[in-house]
Amino acid sequence: MKSDIPIVVAGGRPFLARLEPYLQPWGAVSCESPTLDSLLKMLKPARASIVLLSPPLVEQDYVEPLKNQSHLTVVYCIAVNTTPLPRYNLAAILTEVGLLTQGADAYLELLPCPQTAALIAAEHQLFQAYLEVAKRYLAQHCHLMTANDFLSSIALADPLTTLSNRRALEWELTRQIRRAQTQGTPLSLLVLDVDFFKAVNDNHGHQAGDRILQLLAQRLRNYLRRQDAVFRYGGEEFVVLLKNTDNEAAGAIAQRLRALIGDHPFAVDRDLHLTITLSIGVATFHMGDDREGRSLFQRADQGLFEAKTNGRNQVMNADQRTG
Repeated sequence: MKSDIPIVVAGGRPFLARLEPYLQPWGAVSCESPTLDSLLKMLKPARASIVLLSPPLVEQDYVEPLKNQSHLTVVYCIAVNTTPLPRYNLAAILTEVGLLTQGADAYLELLPCPQTAALIAAEHQLFQAYLEVAKRYLAQHCHLMTANDFLSSIALADPLTTLSNRRALEWELTRQIRRAQTQGTPLSLLVLDVDFFKAVNDNHGHQAGDRILQLLAQRLRNYLRRQDAVFRYGGEEFVVLLKNTDNEAAGAIAQRLRALIGDHPFAVDRDLHLTITLSIGVATFHMGDDREGRSLFQRADQGLFEAKTNGRNQVMNADQRTG
């Protein structure tokens, strides 16, 4: 009967002892009085999980972080009450309402101590029914996630360079800002623009211009770290998100990119090699910035404007105003 979807049960020792006979056949993993961080780490590798929580953990706001740990995972939470009040007592009803309001997907009551074999068997059946409902929900959700991943890969990709596009940037920037706020880690942003790109199209044709953008995208991928994300914002403009990167390090990365791009010509075809340069604006997230990233992007974009105005082929750090 062991489940192919991980099942985790979390609560105090009496709670775990009460549920153990019902969950052992399913291969459930028990966590005694876990911290939220330890529970998150346990669930992180799984794409889908069923979590049974004691009411105190639900009331301590464990559910929302478990459900929102990643867009790539889904968690089905069942609040299990092993010490319920009489079923139609007002306090019992309000307890159920509170647990569901705090994010639990289902609420299950067990008798404090079933006395007969028939009651024990009935509770086994009830447990199995709840877990089967959870498995059906997760299976359907994972199927939708797979379909959405495919559609998103099309909707969020730039067809010319195969980089992520502007829509993907808007989504990822919000997510990374939320991460920077909650974890207190630095986040920086670069806005890059190809200098005199119109002249490339005018002098060599749009096919040559497209090829330059494709080659530039490849170089950016190769030159940046694995943790960084690069996006084609539009036209000849690109954006780079630098996770765990403070302002000084972001400026150094921008200078390195500018030199690596400008010092090595692009082989458009066998007979045409072109040198291009970049102007780059740099900004780093501040706690006063908005959660959507508009103010962060605007500062980096202002840095780019200053780099263009001051002669191009340079880096302007909006948070330092130095080139």
